Amino acid sequence: MHKNTNSILYVNDFNKGDKCFLFSNFPLSQSLYEKLPIELFPGVSIAKTPCHAINNAEGNFSTKAENVPVIAHIYPEYLIGRGVVHACIKIDNNISEAQKGSFFWAAVGALIIVKPIFLSLSGAFIYGDQNRFICTPEKLNYKTNLSLNAIQQQCNFDKNFLNYDARDLELAKAILPKILNILNSGDSMPRVLYNLSMFFQLLFWENLNFESSIFSKIFPLLDSFSCNPSYKHNEKVSSRIANFLGDITCINSEKNFSKEEIEARIKCIWELYRYPELHGHLKLPTTQSTFTKDLFDLFEISRLCIYKMLILSESDFENYLKISIPKFGLSLSDAKDNNKIRDNEASLFFNKPYENFPELISFFDFTNKLV
Repeated sequence: MHKNTNSILYVNDFNKGDKCFLFSNFPLSQSLYEKLPIELFPGVSIAKTPCHAINNAEGNFSTKAENVPVIAHIYPEYLIGRGVVHACIKIDNNISEAQKGSFFWAAVGALIIVKPIFLSLSGAFIYGDQNRFICTPEKLNYKTNLSLNAIQQQCNFDKNFLNYDARDLELAKAILPKILNILNSGDSMPRVLYNLSMFFQLLFWENLNFESSIFSKIFPLLDSFSCNPSYKHNEKVSSRIANFLGDITCINSEKNFSKEEIEARIKCIWELYRYPELHGHLKLPTTQSTFTKDLFDLFEISRLCIYKMLILSESDFENYLKISIPKFGLSLSDAKDNNKIRDNEASLFFNKPYENFPELISFFDFTNKLV
Protein backbone atom coordinates (compact mmCIF):
# COMPACT_ATOMS: atom_id res chain seq x y z
CA MET A 1 0.00 0.00 0.00
CA HIS A 2 1.80 3.10 -1.23
CA LYS A 3 0.17 6.43 -0.49
CA ASN A 4 1.16 10.03 0.01
CA THR A 5 1.28 10.42 3.76
CA ASN A 6 2.09 14.11 4.22
CA SER A 7 -1.51 14.91 5.13
CA ILE A 8 -2.18 11.77 7.17
CA LEU A 9 -1.85 11.78 10.95
CA TYR A 10 -1.56 8.40 12.60
CA VAL A 11 -2.06 7.52 16.23
CA ASN A 12 1.44 6.88 17.54
CA ASP A 13 1.98 3.27 18.65
CA PHE A 14 5.69 3.82 19.34
CA ASN A 15 7.60 4.51 22.53
CA LYS A 16 11.14 5.77 22.95
CA GLY A 17 13.59 2.93 22.39
CA ASP A 18 11.30 0.84 20.17
CA LYS A 19 12.91 -0.36 16.95
CA CYS A 20 11.05 0.18 13.68
CA PHE A 21 11.81 -1.94 10.61
CA LEU A 22 10.67 -0.23 7.39
CA PHE A 23 9.59 -2.05 4.24
CA SER A 24 9.40 -0.96 0.63
CA ASN A 25 7.01 -3.88 0.10
CA PHE A 26 4.94 -5.47 2.86
CA PRO A 27 1.50 -6.47 1.52
CA LEU A 28 -1.33 -6.73 4.03
CA SER A 29 -5.03 -7.08 3.37
CA GLN A 30 -6.98 -3.88 3.97
CA SER A 31 -9.05 -5.50 6.72
CA LEU A 32 -5.86 -6.54 8.51
CA TYR A 33 -4.27 -3.13 8.10
CA GLU A 34 -7.25 -1.48 9.77
CA LYS A 35 -6.65 -3.60 12.90
CA LEU A 36 -3.00 -2.59 13.38
CA PRO A 37 -1.08 -2.83 15.64
CA ILE A 38 -1.24 -6.63 15.87
CA GLU A 39 1.03 -8.51 18.24
CA LEU A 40 2.82 -11.54 16.81
CA PHE A 41 4.76 -12.32 19.99
CA PRO A 42 5.30 -10.42 23.24
CA GLY A 43 7.31 -7.38 22.22
CA VAL A 44 6.92 -8.01 18.47
CA SER A 45 4.10 -6.50 16.42
CA ILE A 46 3.06 -5.34 13.00
CA ALA A 47 2.29 -1.65 13.39
CA LYS A 48 1.37 1.34 11.29
CA THR A 49 4.47 3.07 10.00
CA PRO A 50 5.22 6.15 12.16
CA CYS A 51 5.07 8.62 9.28
CA HIS A 52 5.47 11.61 11.59
CA ALA A 53 8.88 10.24 12.56
CA ILE A 54 9.93 9.92 8.92
CA ASN A 55 8.65 13.37 7.99
CA ASN A 56 10.42 14.92 11.01
CA ALA A 57 13.45 12.66 11.32
CA GLU A 58 15.61 15.21 13.15
CA GLY A 59 12.81 16.45 15.41
CA ASN A 60 9.63 18.50 15.36
CA PHE A 61 11.43 21.72 14.46
CA SER A 62 13.80 20.25 11.89
CA THR A 63 13.96 21.45 8.30
CA LYS A 64 13.56 19.40 5.14
CA ALA A 65 17.25 19.88 4.40
CA GLU A 66 18.11 18.33 7.75
CA ASN A 67 15.72 15.41 7.33
CA VAL A 68 16.48 14.37 3.75
CA PRO A 69 19.90 12.73 4.37
CA VAL A 70 18.49 10.53 7.14
CA ILE A 71 15.43 9.54 5.12
CA ALA A 72 17.54 8.86 2.04
CA HIS A 73 19.65 6.45 4.05
CA ILE A 74 16.86 4.30 5.49
CA TYR A 75 13.90 4.94 3.16
CA PRO A 76 14.96 6.22 -0.29
CA GLU A 77 11.66 5.10 -1.83
CA TYR A 78 9.89 7.79 0.16
CA LEU A 79 11.96 10.56 -1.42
CA ILE A 80 11.38 9.45 -5.01
CA GLY A 81 7.62 9.71 -4.74
CA ARG A 82 6.69 6.10 -4.09
CA GLY A 83 5.26 7.01 -0.71
CA VAL A 84 5.36 4.96 2.45
CA VAL A 85 4.41 1.34 2.96
CA HIS A 86 1.99 1.85 5.80
CA ALA A 87 2.96 -1.26 7.77
CA CYS A 88 6.20 -1.96 9.59
CA ILE A 89 7.48 -4.39 12.20
CA LYS A 90 8.02 -2.95 15.67
CA ILE A 91 10.28 -4.49 18.32
CA ASP A 92 9.52 -3.07 21.77
CA ASN A 93 12.09 -1.29 23.90
CA ASN A 94 11.88 -3.95 26.62
CA ILE A 95 13.72 -6.36 24.32
CA SER A 96 17.48 -5.94 24.52
CA GLU A 97 19.35 -4.37 21.62
CA ALA A 98 21.27 -7.61 21.15
CA GLN A 99 18.00 -9.55 20.72
CA LYS A 100 15.99 -7.11 18.59
CA GLY A 101 17.47 -8.45 15.35
CA SER A 102 16.69 -12.08 16.22
CA PHE A 103 13.11 -11.20 17.12
CA PHE A 104 12.67 -9.33 13.85
CA TRP A 105 14.09 -12.09 11.64
CA ALA A 106 12.03 -14.68 13.49
CA ALA A 107 8.87 -12.67 12.74
CA VAL A 108 9.75 -12.21 9.07
CA GLY A 109 10.73 -15.87 8.79
CA ALA A 110 7.44 -17.04 10.29
CA LEU A 111 5.47 -14.95 7.79
CA ILE A 112 7.47 -16.23 4.83
CA ILE A 113 7.27 -19.87 5.91
CA VAL A 114 3.48 -19.54 6.15
CA LYS A 115 3.15 -17.70 2.83
CA PRO A 116 6.25 -16.81 0.76
CA ILE A 117 5.10 -13.59 -0.88
CA PHE A 118 7.42 -10.78 -1.94
CA LEU A 119 8.83 -8.68 0.90
CA SER A 120 11.41 -5.92 0.58
CA LEU A 121 13.13 -4.40 3.61
CA SER A 122 14.47 -0.86 3.36
CA GLY A 123 15.86 0.23 6.72
CA ALA A 124 15.43 0.47 10.46
CA PHE A 125 15.78 2.96 13.29
CA ILE A 126 15.35 3.36 17.02
CA TYR A 127 12.36 5.56 17.81
CA GLY A 128 13.38 8.64 19.78
CA ASP A 129 11.35 11.65 20.84
CA GLN A 130 10.29 15.06 19.56
CA ASN A 131 13.88 16.29 19.68
CA ARG A 132 15.00 13.55 17.29
CA PHE A 133 12.59 10.87 16.12
CA ILE A 134 14.99 8.74 14.07
CA CYS A 135 17.93 7.50 16.12
CA THR A 136 20.55 4.95 15.05
CA PRO A 137 19.37 4.75 11.41
CA GLU A 138 20.32 1.56 9.54
CA LYS A 139 20.22 0.82 5.83
CA LEU A 140 18.89 -2.72 5.30
CA ASN A 141 18.67 -3.93 1.72
CA TYR A 142 16.96 -7.32 1.87
CA LYS A 143 14.27 -8.87 -0.31
CA THR A 144 12.83 -12.31 -0.87
CA ASN A 145 14.74 -14.18 -3.58
CA LEU A 146 11.80 -16.46 -4.37
CA SER A 147 8.14 -15.59 -3.96
CA LEU A 148 4.68 -16.53 -5.14
CA ASN A 149 4.50 -13.16 -6.90
CA ALA A 150 7.07 -14.31 -9.47
CA ILE A 151 4.75 -17.02 -10.75
CA GLN A 152 1.38 -15.40 -10.06
CA GLN A 153 0.06 -15.71 -13.61
CA GLN A 154 1.27 -19.27 -14.17
CA CYS A 155 -0.32 -20.49 -10.94
CA ASN A 156 -3.48 -18.36 -11.22
CA PHE A 157 -3.10 -16.80 -7.80
CA ASP A 158 -5.78 -14.25 -7.04
CA LYS A 159 -4.28 -10.78 -6.57
CA ASN A 160 -5.70 -10.52 -3.05
CA PHE A 161 -4.09 -13.85 -2.18
CA LEU A 162 -0.69 -12.18 -2.43
CA ASN A 163 -1.42 -10.20 0.76
CA TYR A 164 -1.10 -11.42 4.31
CA ASP A 165 -4.48 -11.88 5.99
CA ALA A 166 -5.66 -12.68 9.51
CA ARG A 167 -5.34 -16.44 8.98
CA ASP A 168 -1.71 -16.06 7.84
CA LEU A 169 -0.86 -14.06 10.95
CA GLU A 170 -2.42 -16.67 13.23
CA LEU A 171 -0.34 -19.38 11.59
CA ALA A 172 2.80 -17.23 11.85
CA LYS A 173 2.15 -16.60 15.55
CA ALA A 174 1.97 -20.34 16.14
CA ILE A 175 5.48 -21.06 14.82
CA LEU A 176 7.28 -17.87 15.87
CA PRO A 177 8.19 -19.08 19.39
CA LYS A 178 9.79 -22.25 17.98
CA ILE A 179 11.75 -20.21 15.42
CA LEU A 180 13.04 -17.90 18.15
CA ASN A 181 14.03 -20.87 20.26
CA ILE A 182 15.99 -22.40 17.37
CA LEU A 183 17.73 -19.15 16.39
CA ASN A 184 18.87 -18.70 19.99
CA SER A 185 19.75 -22.36 20.56
CA GLY A 186 23.49 -22.11 19.90
CA ASP A 187 25.05 -25.59 19.77
CA SER A 188 22.12 -27.40 21.37
CA MET A 189 20.19 -27.88 18.10
CA PRO A 190 22.85 -27.91 15.37
CA ARG A 191 20.84 -29.64 12.66
CA VAL A 192 17.60 -27.68 13.02
CA LEU A 193 19.55 -24.43 13.37
CA TYR A 194 21.40 -25.23 10.15
CA ASN A 195 18.17 -26.18 8.38
CA LEU A 196 16.39 -23.00 9.40
CA SER A 197 19.38 -20.73 8.78
CA MET A 198 20.00 -22.22 5.33
CA PHE A 199 16.33 -21.72 4.42
CA PHE A 200 16.47 -18.07 5.52
CA GLN A 201 19.72 -17.58 3.62
CA LEU A 202 18.35 -18.84 0.33
CA LEU A 203 15.11 -16.97 0.76
CA PHE A 204 16.00 -13.66 2.39
CA TRP A 205 19.33 -13.25 4.16
CA GLU A 206 21.53 -13.38 1.05
CA ASN A 207 21.02 -11.48 -2.20
CA LEU A 208 20.98 -14.39 -4.64
CA ASN A 209 20.51 -13.09 -8.17
CA PHE A 210 20.86 -16.37 -10.06
CA GLU A 211 18.64 -19.44 -9.97
CA SER A 212 21.71 -21.67 -9.81
CA SER A 213 22.80 -19.87 -6.62
CA ILE A 214 19.46 -20.67 -4.98
CA PHE A 215 19.66 -24.30 -6.12
CA SER A 216 23.10 -24.54 -4.51
CA LYS A 217 21.49 -23.64 -1.15
CA ILE A 218 18.45 -25.91 -1.40
CA PHE A 219 20.32 -29.16 -2.00
CA PRO A 220 22.49 -28.95 1.16
CA LEU A 221 19.37 -27.98 3.11
CA LEU A 222 17.46 -31.08 2.00
CA ASP A 223 20.54 -33.23 2.55
CA SER A 224 20.84 -31.94 6.11
CA PHE A 225 17.11 -32.18 6.72
CA SER A 226 17.15 -35.86 5.76
CA CYS A 227 20.12 -36.37 8.14
CA ASN A 228 23.01 -36.48 5.67
CA PRO A 229 22.85 -39.93 4.08
CA SER A 230 26.37 -41.22 3.49
CA TYR A 231 25.41 -43.07 0.29
CA LYS A 232 22.49 -43.35 -2.15
CA HIS A 233 21.67 -39.68 -1.52
CA ASN A 234 19.04 -39.47 -4.24
CA GLU A 235 17.08 -42.46 -2.98
CA LYS A 236 17.35 -41.73 0.72
CA VAL A 237 16.75 -37.98 0.60
CA SER A 238 13.69 -38.35 -1.64
CA SER A 239 12.14 -41.27 0.25
CA ARG A 240 12.76 -39.79 3.70
CA ILE A 241 11.33 -36.39 2.83
CA ALA A 242 8.36 -37.86 0.98
CA ASN A 243 7.48 -40.11 3.89
CA PHE A 244 7.91 -37.24 6.36
CA LEU A 245 5.60 -34.93 4.40
CA GLY A 246 3.02 -37.60 3.60
CA ASP A 247 0.08 -36.64 1.39
CA ILE A 248 0.02 -32.92 0.58
CA THR A 249 -2.88 -30.88 -0.83
CA CYS A 250 -2.29 -28.25 -3.52
CA ILE A 251 -4.11 -25.00 -2.75
CA ASN A 252 -5.06 -24.24 -6.36
CA SER A 253 -5.92 -27.61 -7.86
CA GLU A 254 -7.13 -29.12 -4.56
CA LYS A 255 -5.23 -32.21 -5.64
CA ASN A 256 -3.63 -34.49 -3.08
CA PHE A 257 -0.03 -35.38 -3.85
CA SER A 258 0.86 -38.81 -2.55
CA LYS A 259 4.22 -39.41 -0.93
CA GLU A 260 5.09 -41.56 -3.96
CA GLU A 261 4.54 -38.57 -6.27
CA ILE A 262 6.61 -36.30 -4.03
CA GLU A 263 9.41 -38.87 -3.90
CA ALA A 264 9.41 -39.19 -7.69
CA ARG A 265 9.51 -35.40 -8.10
CA ILE A 266 12.51 -35.02 -5.77
CA LYS A 267 14.33 -37.88 -7.51
CA CYS A 268 13.74 -36.31 -10.90
CA ILE A 269 15.13 -32.92 -9.86
CA TRP A 270 18.02 -34.50 -7.95
CA GLU A 271 19.13 -36.50 -10.99
CA LEU A 272 18.96 -33.42 -13.21
CA TYR A 273 21.02 -31.12 -11.02
CA ARG A 274 23.34 -33.24 -8.86
CA TYR A 275 26.39 -35.21 -9.92
CA PRO A 276 25.97 -38.63 -8.27
CA GLU A 277 29.73 -39.12 -7.96
CA LEU A 278 30.38 -35.63 -6.55
CA HIS A 279 28.21 -35.13 -3.51
CA GLY A 280 27.33 -31.46 -3.04
CA HIS A 281 28.12 -30.29 -6.56
CA LEU A 282 25.52 -28.62 -8.74
CA LYS A 283 25.28 -29.37 -12.44
CA LEU A 284 23.18 -27.63 -15.07
CA PRO A 285 20.61 -29.71 -16.95
CA THR A 286 20.91 -30.33 -20.66
CA THR A 287 17.67 -28.42 -21.22
CA GLN A 288 16.55 -25.16 -19.59
CA SER A 289 12.86 -25.62 -20.40
CA THR A 290 11.85 -26.73 -16.89
CA PHE A 291 14.54 -24.91 -14.90
CA THR A 292 12.19 -22.43 -13.19
CA LYS A 293 9.58 -25.08 -12.50
CA ASP A 294 12.17 -27.38 -10.94
CA LEU A 295 13.51 -24.56 -8.79
CA PHE A 296 10.13 -23.52 -7.43
CA ASP A 297 9.04 -27.11 -6.79
CA LEU A 298 12.20 -27.90 -4.84
CA PHE A 299 11.86 -24.64 -2.94
CA GLU A 300 8.27 -25.48 -2.03
CA ILE A 301 9.28 -28.93 -0.84
CA SER A 302 11.94 -27.27 1.33
CA ARG A 303 9.40 -24.83 2.76
CA LEU A 304 7.00 -27.65 3.59
CA CYS A 305 9.79 -29.58 5.34
CA ILE A 306 10.75 -26.58 7.47
CA TYR A 307 7.12 -25.79 8.25
CA LYS A 308 6.31 -29.33 9.32
CA MET A 309 9.49 -29.50 11.41
CA LEU A 310 8.24 -26.45 13.33
CA ILE A 311 4.78 -27.87 14.05
CA LEU A 312 5.77 -31.40 15.03
CA SER A 313 4.71 -32.57 18.45
CA GLU A 314 7.31 -31.94 21.13
CA SER A 315 8.11 -35.65 21.38
CA ASP A 316 8.62 -36.00 17.62
CA PHE A 317 10.73 -32.84 17.53
CA GLU A 318 12.89 -34.18 20.37
CA ASN A 319 13.37 -37.45 18.48
CA TYR A 320 14.54 -35.49 15.44
CA LEU A 321 17.04 -33.60 17.60
CA LYS A 322 18.50 -36.88 18.86
CA ILE A 323 19.63 -38.02 15.41
CA SER A 324 23.42 -37.87 15.18
CA ILE A 325 25.19 -35.34 13.02
CA PRO A 326 28.24 -36.15 10.85
CA LYS A 327 31.56 -36.06 12.66
CA PHE A 328 34.81 -35.11 11.00
CA GLY A 329 38.40 -36.10 11.69
CA LEU A 330 37.46 -39.70 12.50
CA SER A 331 39.33 -42.79 11.40
CA LEU A 332 37.84 -44.67 8.47
CA SER A 333 36.44 -47.33 10.79
CA ASP A 334 34.94 -44.81 13.23
CA ALA A 335 33.48 -42.78 10.35
CA LYS A 336 31.72 -45.88 9.03
CA ASP A 337 30.33 -46.62 12.49
CA ASN A 338 29.14 -43.01 12.86
CA ASN A 339 27.44 -43.11 9.46
CA LYS A 340 25.77 -46.43 10.26
CA ILE A 341 24.44 -45.17 13.60
CA ARG A 342 23.11 -41.98 11.99
CA ASP A 343 21.53 -43.94 9.14
CA ASN A 344 19.72 -46.26 11.55
CA GLU A 345 18.50 -43.33 13.68
CA ALA A 346 17.29 -41.47 10.60
CA SER A 347 15.52 -44.55 9.24
CA LEU A 348 13.62 -44.98 12.50
CA PHE A 349 12.54 -41.34 12.47
CA PHE A 350 11.59 -40.98 8.80
CA ASN A 351 9.88 -44.37 8.46
CA LYS A 352 7.33 -43.36 11.06
CA PRO A 353 4.01 -41.99 9.73
CA TYR A 354 3.39 -38.38 10.76
CA GLU A 355 0.21 -36.41 11.12
CA ASN A 356 -1.04 -34.52 8.06
CA PHE A 357 -1.52 -31.01 9.44
CA PRO A 358 -4.33 -29.03 7.74
CA GLU A 359 -2.17 -25.88 7.52
CA LEU A 360 0.48 -27.77 5.54
CA ILE A 361 -0.68 -26.96 2.00
CA SER A 362 1.42 -26.69 -1.15
CA PHE A 363 1.16 -23.52 -3.22
CA PHE A 364 2.52 -25.33 -6.30
CA ASP A 365 1.29 -28.22 -8.38
CA PHE A 366 4.24 -30.61 -8.51
CA THR A 367 2.92 -32.28 -11.65
CA ASN A 368 1.93 -29.36 -13.89
CA LYS A 369 4.49 -27.36 -15.82
CA LEU A 370 4.79 -23.58 -15.79
CA VAL A 371 3.77 -22.05 -19.09
